[in-house]
Amino acid sequence: AMASACTSCLKARYGILVAFASSMGMWILLRATGALCGQEPKGCSDKHATAAVTFLMASLWIAGTPHSAVVSVLPIVILPLLGVGGKPIDLANQYFNATNFVLFGSFLLATAIQEVGLHRRVALRLLSSISGDPKVVLLAFMMITAALSAFMSNTATAALMCPMAVSLFDELRYDGESPDQQQCDVEQSTEGSECRSVQDTSCNTDNLRKFFKRLLVGLPYACSIGGISTLTGTGTNLVFAQLYSELTGHTISYSSYLVVGSPICLVQLVLCWAWLCFANGGLGLPRGYRIPTASLKQRYLELGRVSSSEVVVGGLCLLTVVGWIFRAPGWCSGFASWFPNPAAIDDAVVVMTASLTLFFIPMRQASTNGQANCTILEWSKVEHKLPLGLFLLIGAGAVLSCAFQETGLSSSIGQALISGLGGMSLFPVALICSICAAALSQVTSDVAVANILLPIVHGLAQSLKVDPMALMLPTALSCSLPYMLIISTPANAIAFQTGFITQADLIKNGFPMVLQGLAILLAVCFSFGFQVLRTEDAVSWSSRWAA
Repeated sequence: AMASACTSCLKARYGILVAFASSMGMWILLRATGALCGQEPKGCSDKHATAAVTFLMASLWIAGTPHSAVVSVLPIVILPLLGVGGKPIDLANQYFNATNFVLFGSFLLATAIQEVGLHRRVALRLLSSISGDPKVVLLAFMMITAALSAFMSNTATAALMCPMAVSLFDELRYDGESPDQQQCDVEQSTEGSECRSVQDTSCNTDNLRKFFKRLLVGLPYACSIGGISTLTGTGTNLVFAQLYSELTGHTISYSSYLVVGSPICLVQLVLCWAWLCFANGGLGLPRGYRIPTASLKQRYLELGRVSSSEVVVGGLCLLTVVGWIFRAPGWCSGFASWFPNPAAIDDAVVVMTASLTLFFIPMRQASTNGQANCTILEWSKVEHKLPLGLFLLIGAGAVLSCAFQETGLSSSIGQALISGLGGMSLFPVALICSICAAALSQVTSDVAVANILLPIVHGLAQSLKVDPMALMLPTALSCSLPYMLIISTPANAIAFQTGFITQADLIKNGFPMVLQGLAILLAVCFSFGFQVLRTEDAVSWSSRWAA
């Protein structure tokens, strides 16, 4: 164990040294190239410094050492020393902007849901009411997981659903009955009237393990798929909304994004379920087998009656979603027009109003951790769960975006990419950007990938004279396809730790999932996605697309 720890420490130090050395080498190379080309010293120096800092952060994010949150704070130290990016106070403001308040409020609501046990009640209620058909059980698990991850973090959703699947397997295996005595529909054999039932216990256990292997591959995939559906479902969506607002001056509403994200989520979820059910030998269970759900029903009954705290939390979550949709829906004035300054009533105000209310409402029963709370949410129970690292990651993206715009680096990169892309039309360019984003998201944080790529593709869009939405939206959505590696997302790691799946399982099933995900999101974006999210000032870009 000590040798392994030493090896990891040496790899970490080696990764940090390589990142700093390569960044310094890149900066020297850019300075030398600029001097040879006779470019203007000051502007060229600022661009080179920004590029070197971005390359350094990308290298450290990929290396995984130090922690991504620590790397995210580097710009507030390095950029002012290099004279890039404005005053430190301006950079610091980017680390807690309106987008981070949307994330903060959503996190508080998700914490309240877990505190009162509402997520467990909903999951058990839905799972206990389905039939025992393995295909239906798989679909139900995946749909519930996707629905929860649309409003909770993918990690928290996976941490809830994966142990629930494992406990179901244990109850089927150690229920005190032989597998052929379980609730299994015995069907007629094609060779005669003999009843077909599996008598070999070890064979039945292997069949169950194959089914639950498929299930535990599908659960982390459903977490990632569900996060695409809403603007707050994953940090990547929030980064996209934040950067698009800063770079173009136009905001993306929760309701308009929901129209785009929901179809992508539904189609991708169905195709993922079909792949797991029918590809590579299917689910591995005998025909006619029924998975007993009596244990799930019993666990649901043990929860008792719905508490008043669960009703309050569920009602506030519902009101938050309704508020996001009807704040400024576009087809009517929305309730934001009732206030003196409608522009100030954004999504952050809606979710923070609902979440802060939970700190004032008494809780009449003990929380799920066994401790009594005075109110539904208490700061002592929230502060150690705050995803501070994600806040800093989103802030780092905003800082880099400002530096890209201020120095003109994004435009320069866009012009350089145009020379390589030649006379390509819009769709191939969007496809290339999407493939790059999907590939990078397999090996590093999807939020970090969005922070790196979105300012670049914005500059590319400006150079191509097309609406930045046409490249930024597919690129941002492609960052949410982390299906192939254990390290791609914490949800994959949680499923891997159950012992049912291997790295080979993720690669075998993840590569087709990435391909179909790219096809679906590009089809939605180019069919109606751009039109839904496009602002009034961007309508003129449509004529350029047609040209």
